[in-house]
Amino acid sequence: ALKTKLPIHVAEDPLRAVVRGTGAALKDINHYRAVLMQ
Repeated sequence: ALKTKLPIHVAEDPLRAVVRGTGAALKDINHYRAVLMQ
């Protein structure tokens, strides 16, 4: 973050963050298909 100067966020519960992100991607799988199928 220091070199790129991009903001970061450290999740309090990383596993839950992954589960929620995966669920969001699966809800709109057509939108994310190109990225998920690489």
